[in-house]
Amino acid sequence: STLPKPLAVFRKLVLGRFQTIIHAWRRFFNPLNMQKLDWPEMQACFTKLNYLGNYKVLFNYLDTDGDGFVTLGNLDEGTEEKVTEARKALLKKFESFKDLWQACGHAPDALIDLQTFVVSFRKAGVPASQEAMEDYFTVIDWHLR
Repeated sequence: STLPKPLAVFRKLVLGRFQTIIHAWRRFFNPLNMQKLDWPEMQACFTKLNYLGNYKVLFNYLDTDGDGFVTLGNLDEGTEEKVTEARKALLKKFESFKDLWQACGHAPDALIDLQTFVVSFRKAGVPASQEAMEDYFTVIDWHLR
């Protein structure tokens, strides 16, 4: 289906700057891992992106359920589904990401790359697709709060 013009312009702007929606979400929209952004937060993002359209119209398109917030799922439903898949697979085997980390022999504060992350998931027997693990790697809170 064709996106409404405000969404198409916004998506082109975001992808031109960040290449993927998930990278934009983690690095730009949601660097503090708050899971959802309200109108003032999104308004600030639109300004920083130099979006030239009507901010309120765009926000209303993005806030698909009308709850006053924008989530990763509002920006890219498919990516949110993959992240949820990986998180659910992890939580079937471990109580937390920290537990997975320790089971794989990593120090609690270890910083790792994507390949090590995927190998750790596989080593622990967490059944999630490669794509889901890559997306989860991008959005998880590395501070393991």
